[in-house]
Amino acid sequence: MVVGESVTRPLDTGVRARRTQILSEMSAQETPRVGVIFTILIALFDVASAVSDQAEPFAYYLSDVVQGGGFLIAAWLIWSRRVPTSAAPAVFAAALVVSNSALNVQYSIDPAANVLGIIMISFAASGALILMWRPFLVASPIMIAVTTYTLLTNETAHVDSWFITMCLAVGVSAVLLSGRIRSATTMAMASLTIEEIATRDPLTGLLNRRGLQLSSGTVASVAFRNHQPLFAVFVDIVGLKKVNDTHGHRMGDLVIQRVGRAVQSISRGSDLVTRWGGDEFLVIGIGPDPDEQVYLERIKAAIDLTGLEDKWPGGISLGASYDDACDVDTLIAAADAAMYDARAAAHAREN
Repeated sequence: MVVGESVTRPLDTGVRARRTQILSEMSAQETPRVGVIFTILIALFDVASAVSDQAEPFAYYLSDVVQGGGFLIAAWLIWSRRVPTSAAPAVFAAALVVSNSALNVQYSIDPAANVLGIIMISFAASGALILMWRPFLVASPIMIAVTTYTLLTNETAHVDSWFITMCLAVGVSAVLLSGRIRSATTMAMASLTIEEIATRDPLTGLLNRRGLQLSSGTVASVAFRNHQPLFAVFVDIVGLKKVNDTHGHRMGDLVIQRVGRAVQSISRGSDLVTRWGGDEFLVIGIGPDPDEQVYLERIKAAIDLTGLEDKWPGGISLGASYDDACDVDTLIAAADAAMYDARAAAHAREN
């Protein structure tokens, strides 16, 4: 006899999607501010250069206008939601590519400036700013190719050393990106775990009432758009109180788990299977009112009675309803009333 069986669900389902959502939202919040800050810094450097004795050619400042414009456009697109949140990392990666190209133009104009150092810093910081592997892996080779071409074209001293430094900077950037992604993964797992606790019945792993409330609107909308009715089936465990009183609540919990597992096993993947109360389950799905007798027999056949034969006979009753208007509250109320009638009839037969 096995007492205290549990129904578990893998908590890692959807972690990748939740992580992507978290990273996209982080990027959408961070990159507009970063873009504005970068633009301000570029403007300050240009002002300082222009008023000093080391003023640069006009083309040098024009490249800074391109840099700042790229960052400001990216910041505006992301902040104003002109692009989807999921596209924020790619948009900012594009702005970094534009910035890198402009910096390389500046180095070509004035190789004596400290532009190469700024380029290496931008390489090292890009991963932590982009926040996604795909745009990072697209942007980095482009920036490496442009910078390498600039080094070779300008016959820069110690090209090999600068190339190694650039590759190391990209490696540091990848490490920083990996760290931020790991942090987002931890956040995603914690978020899903909290959601699991809030919306799932711990004994059966089925939806609880809150979980049903959060999910039922989506199912109702799908049914309404497809011009199909919704059905609801309440399943009641007959004799659970007697099991608890005679054999203890651990045995009663086992009965609940077995019935919950049976109800879930005969339900479709799109159905919402909920533990409604102590001895009640509720199934909501799309389609016509199911045949109650057939449904009842299917559940009974699916219940594992191993170790329960002399403690609980496997009795259940149910009530079903359907609603063409796809009103979930009306549907549940009608199914509840039908189940109450079935329960009263079952108790009358027992007595």
